[in-house]
Amino acid sequence: MLIFTVKAVRLIDSAIAQYGRDSHRELWRKWYGQHPGVRRGPKDPLDDGTGPMPEDVRGAVLETLTIMWGARLEELSKITSEDDRADLENDLAYIRSVKQSVENPPQVAAPR
Repeated sequence: MLIFTVKAVRLIDSAIAQYGRDSHRELWRKWYGQHPGVRRGPKDPLDDGTGPMPEDVRGAVLETLTIMWGARLEELSKITSEDDRADLENDLAYIRSVKQSVENPPQVAAPR
């Protein structure tokens, strides 16, 4: 199962809390409670070897990240400050990156 960074967990927590339904929150809480490991650096493993994220959890994460993406994109259209615009563009890039990781988790080679 994909192991997230602390920053990615915070992003998903925020998306689920702000944009998720109660069922999303429950799915994420249960799944993360069973898979609390986080990556703290590039040498940490990407996967815990327990198989893919369940489809219902994956769907909840993707749906809420997509909604968050749209909300931030809408904010971007209203920003006039270059610094604020750059910060929000960085946020959008990170949301997209986490979403892509959930959609297409990295393939981990089997131990030899």
